[in-house]
Amino acid sequence: MTSTIKQTKQAISTLNAKTINTRGITKQQRVLEEAVFKLVTKKPDPPKRKHERTIILESWNERGASQIFLELFRKPLEQKPLECYKSLILIHKLLREGHPHTLIDAHVRLTFFQSIRIAWNRYPSDFGILNSSYLTYLMDKINFHHLHSAIEGEISLEKYLNKAPKWDVTEALEIATHLLDLQKAVLTLQGQVFQDH
Repeated sequence: MTSTIKQTKQAISTLNAKTINTRGITKQQRVLEEAVFKLVTKKPDPPKRKHERTIILESWNERGASQIFLELFRKPLEQKPLECYKSLILIHKLLREGHPHTLIDAHVRLTFFQSIRIAWNRYPSDFGILNSSYLTYLMDKINFHHLHSAIEGEISLEKYLNKAPKWDVTEALEIATHLLDLQKAVLTLQGQVFQDH
């Protein structure tokens, strides 16, 4: 009897050590939290690819990015310009390389992106203008994929043509128009990045 209780306690403690820490989160959540923490820092260094890869793979494991967005949005993105910019880079890479459901998760959070953009519009600093432009581009990209869900995050015409049952001229014209709008947002962002201040 005593040995059975002892074995059960050992099994429970081993399970807890492997999966749950003191705050009640799983090992997978802890790895995600650590990757986001290390990726979105105050240092003016480029994000490390290994942390980006960890987060992108997590979107495939999770089949979306709701947990990733929750982790990112815990940070004060409206107040910290460099952390916001690094977060936007990560979100952009998630939209391109992450699980296709990431685009849907991002569209659900469009109002949050808009509130961050409004906050950065108030700051005339270099990062305020840059973050605002980047948010505008990302919101345009998210809206584009919402309107044209058959086109994946990396915007590959070849993949779209393989998926599309038949080529509709009206739809093609609409996609081309929306792609030009998206290109305009990219050019605006590019102008902000390379503008002399």
